[in-house]
Order: sequence, then structure tokens, then C-alpha cells
Amino acid sequence: MFMQCEYKEGMKIPKGGFVQGEPARALDNLAEIIKEAKLPMATRLRMQTRARSACTTFRALRSEWEDIRADAQDAMTTMANASIELESVGELALPETIDTGDARDGVREALRVKRLDALERARARVVECREDVADVRADFGKLADVDRYFASSVAEYPDDGALFKTLNFAAFRRAFGAAAKIFVNDLLAKETLMDNFIRGFQRGASLDRESALAIVSAYALDALVDRDSLREFDELVLTRELGS
Repeated sequence: MFMQCEYKEGMKIPKGGFVQGEPARALDNLAEIIKEAKLPMATRLRMQTRARSACTTFRALRSEWEDIRADAQDAMTTMANASIELESVGELALPETIDTGDARDGVREALRVKRLDALERARARVVECREDVADVRADFGKLADVDRYFASSVAEYPDDGALFKTLNFAAFRRAFGAAAKIFVNDLLAKETLMDNFIRGFQRGASLDRESALAIVSAYALDALVDRDSLREFDELVLTRELGS
């Protein structure tokens, strides 16, 4: 902002050409405004650093989501196959040389024990994957709770404050929280599917092939993952705004 002043008779003009008096005080005030303007910029830089850090965490968690999604699906498939193999022990065709009396019973029992052990190991892996899913879901939940996650930032930066190129702070939080919430909802659904799958094989029970296949297929479907919204978040926020 430039100050205009009218020269009045009697005013002294120093060598630098500035008018003394009221215009000089106005220039002093302008200097103070410029000085104070540096503080919001420093705050904005802190907000940008905080937002970039949050997006880095988001990308890392999405990579973990991809890993546990594949691991859990493989684990459940392995467990379903192990259960089917255990159930089929009594139906196996054995060589004639051992398909008699005690020899036959001994072979079948040995196979049963071996396949039961394989089923237990497969079940332990599914339970471990279930815990991993819950951990990643909890981490995404922290990001989705944007007001709490950015609590210290909200206290010192206005909602309408410019953050990057076009988004203000409030718009960034909304977009970021919505993207994280997609994974929270997906992982909650996956936990429920895995719980039903695990319960189906407890206490001697065994899911039939069709039920097991339905659960694994539902898990792999990612029905609650809005890929269009995630693609938009990637393009508008991660790429266009952050340039990453």
C-alpha cells in the first residue's frame, strides 16, 4: 500500500525525499505491518510441513493396506484349503498294499494329524493378519480424526488460511479426513469378515467350501473403497497441491 500525501508549506523534506510528520508516522506503521506479516508466513510454513508429514504417513499406511490386504487374503485361502484337505482324509484312495486293516487306519491317522497341524498353522496366520488389519485401521483412524490430529495446528491457523496453491486449511482437512475414512471403513468391514471366517473353524466346526469362498471373495472385493474419490484426492491434493 502506498501512502499519498499533499505537500504543505512549511514541511521539511529530508534528503531521502520522505515527508516528515503524519506521512512519516504512516510509513512507520506500514513497516510494523510488514514486520507482522512475516509471522503468518512462518506459521504457514509450519502448517505446510505438518500437512506434508500427514500425507507422507497416509501414503505409507496405504502401502501397508495393500500388503495386509494381500497377506490376509492368502492366509484365509490357505486356511480354507487346509480345512478341505483335513476333511478329505477319510475319502483318500490308498494303495492296495496299505489299504487294509491297521495299516490303512495308521496311514489315515498320520495324514489326519499332519493336516490338522497344517490347519492350525494356517489359522494362526489368519489371526496374526487379523491383528495387523486392526493395527492399520487404528492408524488410519487417527488420520481420519482430523480435528484431533491437527489440534495444535487448528489452534494457531485459521480455517480460511491459505495452505498450498489453492486449498485453504479447512478444505485440506476435509479432503484428507475423507480419504483416510475410506480406509477406516474398509478395514472395519474386513475385520468383521475375518472374525466370521475364524469363528467358522473354531471348536471342530468347519465352513463349507462355498461359505469360505464367499468370505474370501468379499474380502478381496474392497466394496467400500471409493477408488474414484481416492484418485481425485491423489490428483488434487497429493499431486497438484503438494507436487508429490
